[in-house]
Amino acid sequence: MKKAELEEILLKFSYQEDDEQEAHKAFTIYYHEYSRYLHTVIFEAKKSATYFYDDLVDIVAENTFLKIYNKPLDFIIEDHETDLDVDKKMKGYLATIAKNELKGLLNKGYCAQEHDLTIDDDSVFFDPPEIILPEENEIGHYQKVLQEVLLTFSERDRLILLSVYDCHQEGKKRPKEIMAWLAEVHSTSDMNIRKIKSRCDKKIREHFEKKTTLKPLKR
Repeated sequence: MKKAELEEILLKFSYQEDDEQEAHKAFTIYYHEYSRYLHTVIFEAKKSATYFYDDLVDIVAENTFLKIYNKPLDFIIEDHETDLDVDKKMKGYLATIAKNELKGLLNKGYCAQEHDLTIDDDSVFFDPPEIILPEENEIGHYQKVLQEVLLTFSERDRLILLSVYDCHQEGKKRPKEIMAWLAEVHSTSDMNIRKIKSRCDKKIREHFEKKTTLKPLKR
């Protein structure tokens, strides 16, 4: 991504309260540019640990993008930096946030066993790993719509929702031990976990009804 394009996107993020629609459009472009790279970085970083949820890569990526979206001006672009400099710097910035986010989730118990994952705490560490990405595919419209509504949830609610969905099995009830574990991790009750999911599901359905012709099924 070119320096001027990234500057404009971050600026639109910073004015999200004034023009939410433009901020969401900018986020779609930003997500499309960096999501494949970020998911690959997170996947590589988690190889040394066995996780409770297979969906942890997606959870970390969502949280990382949300941090950029909410605090875009924390990323500083210098006048002398070239397009390549800024692109590499942004990748390193994303990678560092993601790895620290991953470490934070591991410390909360999102790991099924002991791990030896070591992550640099330096928040200004701009040295992105060399990742070879496959040819880029278009992000589906429905995925974009889902991404938009997920951005409106709090980090806690989004994490709970994705965790509940991750353990869903068609035709089966969610295991009680999973719900109990979620309640313990988030210092809440099983009933509140269910209320959070119900509230988020409702917002997702309403957003899809507004933005698409698709009507998500109510579980």
